[in-house]
Amino acid sequence: LGLCACAPAAMLDDRVVGRMDGVRMDALLAEAGA
Repeated sequence: LGLCACAPAAMLDDRVVGRMDGVRMDALLAEAGA
């Protein structure tokens, strides 16, 4: 992903998100409708 300085990182569709945690993951999944 090329975002090592902001690890842990995740990609949802074409969006790269850094500094991932459980709360942020829940928000991303809710936003995506998953």
